[in-house]
Amino acid sequence: MTFTVVLTGGICSGKSSVSRLFSELGIEIIDADLISRKVVQPKARGWMAIQAEFGNLYFDENQTLDRKKLREAIFKHKQIKNSLENILHPIIRHEISQCMEQAKGPYVILDIPLFAENPQHYPADRVLVVDVAESIQLERLMQRDHCSQEQACSIIQQQASRTSRNALADEIIDNSGTLEQLTTKVHKLHQNFLRRAKS
Repeated sequence: MTFTVVLTGGICSGKSSVSRLFSELGIEIIDADLISRKVVQPKARGWMAIQAEFGNLYFDENQTLDRKKLREAIFKHKQIKNSLENILHPIIRHEISQCMEQAKGPYVILDIPLFAENPQHYPADRVLVVDVAESIQLERLMQRDHCSQEQACSIIQQQASRTSRNALADEIIDNSGTLEQLTTKVHKLHQNFLRRAKS
């Protein structure tokens, strides 16, 4: 199995920027978000499983998953959230393990936004957390999604806390500075991971 670094971080911490910088260094990125979108495409395994469980309740007239409607239901009803996780997580994990088996290169980055919520499900040699203060998260989220402070707070509170996420980390990368500073930090970590992968 290829040396695996799990990359995670709270919403709007800048995880995508870190992921992109590793990709520019030639490191393969396995993106759990992309996989989770792929498995709910029409007629894909996740799509069929959701339809078997809920019928057409969360699909539009084109039989495409209505993400907005589903997201609202998840926020309001814990039971729907749990059902959905029980349906989709095993499918997503299966896809991830297939990607990992095919991965090339000295190490692979496994990009999992919600790793802190389910750390036992994903194999990792190292866990890298992208970290910023909650005030920065809040500001970036309001700007990105054009939402109120109350909505942004609610979204952040749905995720694992900053403390519990950082407690899982082998490495923490602070992303409250400039892109230039972030690039320097990623390059340094890249050398560290190359050394670890060799040994």
